[in-house]
Amino acid sequence: MTTVSIVPTPIGNLQDITIRSITTLFKSDVVLTEEVFRTKNLLNHLKKMYPNIAIGNIPKVIQFNEFLENTHLEKFSELLDQDIHVSLVSSAGTPLFSDPGFRLIQYALKKDIQIESLPGATAAIPALTLSGFPIDQVLFLGFLPKKSGKKEKIFNNLKKISADFTPTIVIYESPHRLVETLSIIQNTLGNVPISISREITKVHEENLRMNINDALEKYSQNPPRGEFVIVFSLT
Repeated sequence: MTTVSIVPTPIGNLQDITIRSITTLFKSDVVLTEEVFRTKNLLNHLKKMYPNIAIGNIPKVIQFNEFLENTHLEKFSELLDQDIHVSLVSSAGTPLFSDPGFRLIQYALKKDIQIESLPGATAAIPALTLSGFPIDQVLFLGFLPKKSGKKEKIFNNLKKISADFTPTIVIYESPHRLVETLSIIQNTLGNVPISISREITKVHEENLRMNINDALEKYSQNPPRGEFVIVFSLT
């Protein structure tokens, strides 16, 4: 019987992986991943560091990214039709969380293929818990559209719903679009308080709490580096 395991991997600190994730990866026949080289390095590291847990041979690693999922889904769906154990990982963190995979999982659900999703590393949860904002209601927007007009539309729509629904907002952003996104938040929502987390779990992790004006001044003068999680509240 085919099994698909959704397996989180560390986003920085290599100790942030569960025993269950390690055993699942090493009982898999195939690992689908965005970055083959990075995943192979991780598997080799796990084999070396946890020989009593990482039992068996290193599984076959096959590239699976957004482009391939959109254009060659049939190839991967045929893989699931075999009697094998497939693990799905992303380049780092929890698969499908702003990463490819949902079309593959949709196919598996339609075929009644057994699916398991393991808990594990993700940047969003540490950023939320460190933010100081209420997290009883959370709206995860992931990576925003690249076009500024589409971003503005999203934030203007948030203004419209804030009278009845006041969630804490979570956004992923790349360094070269951070300043633009902060500027759009400022223009649409004003000088709101914000929490910005950078390089979570890594050596240069940084968690800052300030208002939008100060954040724009900081990152306009100091070009941002690393991956960012922006958190703010509509309250």
